[in-house]
Amino acid sequence: MSDLTKTSVDSVTPKINWARIDEADNFANTVKLYRQGKYDEDSFRRFRLQHGAYGTRMTSDYAMVRVKLPAGEIYPKQFEKLSQLSEQYSIGSAHFSTRENIQLHWVILEDVSEIFRSLAEVGLTSREACGNSVRNVMCSPLSGVCCDEKFDSTPYALQLLNSFYEILWHKVFHVNSNLILHVVKNMEWLEWLMLD
Repeated sequence: MSDLTKTSVDSVTPKINWARIDEADNFANTVKLYRQGKYDEDSFRRFRLQHGAYGTRMTSDYAMVRVKLPAGEIYPKQFEKLSQLSEQYSIGSAHFSTRENIQLHWVILEDVSEIFRSLAEVGLTSREACGNSVRNVMCSPLSGVCCDEKFDSTPYALQLLNSFYEILWHKVFHVNSNLILHVVKNMEWLEWLMLD
């Protein structure tokens, strides 16, 4: 712990509100159309993935919702909300992925929009967390607090993901990717890796 320094960033309020409440309403309406047979299976699968909800192999009645944590940031109210959603809509536990996401498993398809609505209340999203897209931009867990880093890459990661949202939303990638921004000790440049 002696190599870490305190950051001056407000640790209570998220820097960026990633949420879009209209996405929850749109998802709910599209699920209704799908259930009524007015939305074909392939189109619905692409739509669902683009909004961060994987289907399950055994049945189309459930989904796994992947919540993005851009740059690995999560705030107390967000963490509390995810815990509440896990107990209310999932199986009572949440899975923390290696790519700075949280997954809620076995969510009833009609409840996914309620999760999106609740995520929006605390500034979180699952937009483009699945499928062929830039799923997340990650940072080292020590970004912003390691005394050996040349600079904190967190604001760059957040802006990069924000730019992807503005430029690429609803465009189809041919591959899924996760980006990692990391300032390497004793180097003058920012290293970034693409993981698929």
